Amino acid sequence: MAKTTFIDGNKSTGVLGTRVLAAFLNKIFAHRHANVDADGNSSLDYATATGSSNAYAVTLPLDMTALLEGVPIAFKANHTNTGACTLNVNGLGAVAMVRGGSTALAAGNIRSGQIVTVAYDGTSFQVLSLTEDIITNSDLSSSPSANKAAKFNGSGIMEGAELKMTGEASATSDTDTTTLDLGTVTSGDRIFVSARVYVNGSETDGTYIFYVAKSSGTATIQFFHDISDIRTSIPGCRSIGHLAVSGVCKITGSGTLVLQSHATAYSETPDGYEDNQIYAFFLKKQA
Repeated sequence: MAKTTFIDGNKSTGVLGTRVLAAFLNKIFAHRHANVDADGNSSLDYATATGSSNAYAVTLPLDMTALLEGVPIAFKANHTNTGACTLNVNGLGAVAMVRGGSTALAAGNIRSGQIVTVAYDGTSFQVLSLTEDIITNSDLSSSPSANKAAKFNGSGIMEGAELKMTGEASATSDTDTTTLDLGTVTSGDRIFVSARVYVNGSETDGTYIFYVAKSSGTATIQFFHDISDIRTSIPGCRSIGHLAVSGVCKITGSGTLVLQSHATAYSETPDGYEDNQIYAFFLKKQA
């Protein structure tokens, strides 16, 4: 409703005073919800809160006899909450403050000095001032799920999603096969594996295949989506060839595990192998 400036009339000077119609007064009545500003100067729906221990109280300059649905009320918090909160407006009784329709406030959702806006829904005061202060550690999780936001660490990586190297192992030989004993592994573990070998080719063309796979043990594994090894090859190699593979091994069943990096030749027999090396390190989710 537009602001109106009222003036008094003066018969002697012929100045007409403001004509106030019933329709105008009815609009004011409806706009202010049947409440009356006591002194004409203060804000009708804002005050600094009093109270303690999650029980906030405000006294507004309104002649209120009951809470009305949808009426917005703002207050400056005088303390930080530590759990579920109530708000008592003009002594009408403590009413729970909630967010998201029905969720009780958690510790730190209201900070001392924060301007909080609420509206009565007939049962509770719904907090409307959802600022960054409303999103606190109680809303965050290292295991994101429904209605939970992800928590990030100091490096900006989502907690529960970042990986940490918890162990490593390596082995080498100058033969076609090198084995690496990783001991006991646990289902769900991830192991990054890298391997390489130098092949001394023969005088005629030969094809050489190099792969990493399970050698022995009771654990079950898979690479990529659902294969049991990672491999590469060099066709037509007559001199020294270098083969390398890498990938992530997923442990699908707990148990012992020995990996092997193995080179094999087709068509020709190589003069030998050098530096058949395999390296692995464990990746764990970091809590």
